[in-house]
Amino acid sequence: MSGTVVPWAADPNVAAVLQPRRRRSRLTVVAMVGLGLALLLVAVLLLLAGDPVPLLISTLIAAASFPLLIWFFFWLDRWEPEPSRYRWAALIWGGSAAVLIAAAAQFVIAAFTRSDFWLAVVIAPLTEELAKGLFLVLIVWLRRGQLHGVVDGVVYAGLAGIGFAFTEDVLYYSSALTDGGPTELAALAIVRGLFSPFAHPLFTAAIGVGLGVAVTARSREARILAPLLGYLVAVLLHATWNGSTMVAEGRGFLIAYLVVMLPALAVLVVLATRARQQEGVVVQRALTDAVARGWVSPGDVALAGSLAARREARRAARRRGGRPAEQLMETYSNDLTALAFLHDGVLRSPGPPEEKVARQVGDLIVRTQILRPYAFPVEPSGPLPTLGPLGSGR
Repeated sequence: MSGTVVPWAADPNVAAVLQPRRRRSRLTVVAMVGLGLALLLVAVLLLLAGDPVPLLISTLIAAASFPLLIWFFFWLDRWEPEPSRYRWAALIWGGSAAVLIAAAAQFVIAAFTRSDFWLAVVIAPLTEELAKGLFLVLIVWLRRGQLHGVVDGVVYAGLAGIGFAFTEDVLYYSSALTDGGPTELAALAIVRGLFSPFAHPLFTAAIGVGLGVAVTARSREARILAPLLGYLVAVLLHATWNGSTMVAEGRGFLIAYLVVMLPALAVLVVLATRARQQEGVVVQRALTDAVARGWVSPGDVALAGSLAARREARRAARRRGGRPAEQLMETYSNDLTALAFLHDGVLRSPGPPEEKVARQVGDLIVRTQILRPYAFPVEPSGPLPTLGPLGSGR
């Protein structure tokens, strides 16, 4: 809103909360450079494998297959949206690093076998799902706070699968156009791009479910077995998909599509949607407990515990103070959600919280205290009650 004087512009604490972090860690820089080089190498290899014009046409056709799928995974990630850089990293990993890792492994293994069936039904599923799923393993290992449960796992896995499918489609489409012409390209694009663009995201989503269960599990057995089971399901789905094209002169593909893949896709959609709904329950439950501790206000539960309330709050803030006020409200509701997930993890933990988690919770409490009077200027902004201790006690 041009010319609007925002009431919190002079508050240095608010400016510190809203100012995006400019400094990038060494790990972030290394990851960006590594993924950039992998993407460049894939582009060079594709150019060496085919002519530029077919590649350009194939790239455009392949890109048209995935906007709806990307929207679905972004829609799932509404309660606590992952940073954009991690979403992009998942897509790029799938389309570059995962492709290179799987291709290198298959190239080595192909020296020991010439069986097309063995390579397609066993080796390809094992290597490709491992390569795609490795992104999630790295997230859990290096950035544990970015994967809180099943929804985050499915989102990262699905985006990695989309990236992998995109690069694979470009290669297949280019080869079809070069060798068989427009007719063969059209037939392949209908099968891969129209009826089955969800295949790779579906396979890898099983790994995301397994890792999502593992990071919230209390028992050591569940933390080990859940990811392994997810990987096994991903490999079996992938093997069924590839093997079906070699059965009954290709008619097996139609049977597998109707009997296995579509039901599996329906299960994933239902599971992911319910997990998304459960995240809302977690936010309300954890913030209700935080109200009793004096960390947040009852109005915060009503705001952060409803996606519809968040949307309306952002719209009201924009009408009141333009884009800066909307940004403040968005940051405030996101901080409340992050606080809720961290606090819920503390409540479910049998022991006291780790020092890092306790510090993160404390920082979020301070951030929300700073923003609350400006997020709700019509509400009284008196001092909050004394903050209770972290953990299950009050």
